[in-house]
Amino acid sequence: MNKKSHNGLGGQSDHQLIELSKNRRGRNGFSVWATWESERTSFGKTFRKLIKYPRFLPLFFSSDHYVDMLTSYRENEANPSYPLYLTWNKEKCSKLRNDYGVDAIHVRHPWISYRNRKFSVRNKEANGTLLFWPHSSEHLIVQLDMEKVKQVLSGIPERYKPISICISAHDVKLGLLPNIRTLNYPIYTVGNVQDQRFVDRFYTLVNNFRFSAGFFPGSHIYYLHEFGIPYLAFDYSVVTMSSHGSTAIADGVFDLLAKDYPEEHERKIFDDWYARMREFSDEVSEDQMTFALKQLGFDSDISDIELRKKVYKQLAKNFRSIPKMYFYTVLQIVRDKKG
Repeated sequence: MNKKSHNGLGGQSDHQLIELSKNRRGRNGFSVWATWESERTSFGKTFRKLIKYPRFLPLFFSSDHYVDMLTSYRENEANPSYPLYLTWNKEKCSKLRNDYGVDAIHVRHPWISYRNRKFSVRNKEANGTLLFWPHSSEHLIVQLDMEKVKQVLSGIPERYKPISICISAHDVKLGLLPNIRTLNYPIYTVGNVQDQRFVDRFYTLVNNFRFSAGFFPGSHIYYLHEFGIPYLAFDYSVVTMSSHGSTAIADGVFDLLAKDYPEEHERKIFDDWYARMREFSDEVSEDQMTFALKQLGFDSDISDIELRKKVYKQLAKNFRSIPKMYFYTVLQIVRDKKG
């Protein structure tokens, strides 16, 4: 269906993309979920491996579900489901503790230790660019000016080619494939965010590419930089975002960056960081790597043993609730099967 790229990758078929985007209970791990924040995008898998936690027991803590420099809180962070909250953002950790009384702990992002063990070596034959398509969500509609996208991509230097595109499972389910297919580039997804193999698919995919790029910022940039993959930031003015049915944002077109960075000094940090990625570069610069490591919690001073103690303490406090959690999960599965 797709012509193979120079790196031997020809993209995924529509059938593969659709199948990987489905939420299947068997792919979501062995345990019921106490919170979604500490489980999605393989957080549950990588947290459990980090702290040597049984795969069949729920994690009774919440965590950040993204990577960013912003310290403005979100409702689920200021009022987590359980007292313990893990964050890789040091400033946010202080804010949650001091302003909202949350038992927040500054930790390293759980993906990093997992990557160091499972994906420690970069593919020396990697080439081409993986373009990350701005993703929508339940209450967020993302639209791109396709003519401007074509114009921008046509100006990429030869050393950045071939180009492939990575899209989110949510956008696959929204039916955006036919429109993105018109660009004539191979397309990939790393699957549904509830799939515990998400992290493995991510690093397996990006390791085949020499460069990365995109039209909008996101957690992927920090993961890519930490892995040593340069990121080319395109003008995000080609992206239009609109909200629908959200309790936090009024319906209609809005500026997500203005919402996420209400503080002037934070917006300046973001603008400077993003501007440095607008230039074609063959390497991740030292300052980009330092910045990525900071946002991923590399300056955390808590040991794995200390973290393990805190997490197991929460398990002990909530242990009696586990049978009921499994009972209601099984009941829901039976109801789903009945129709």
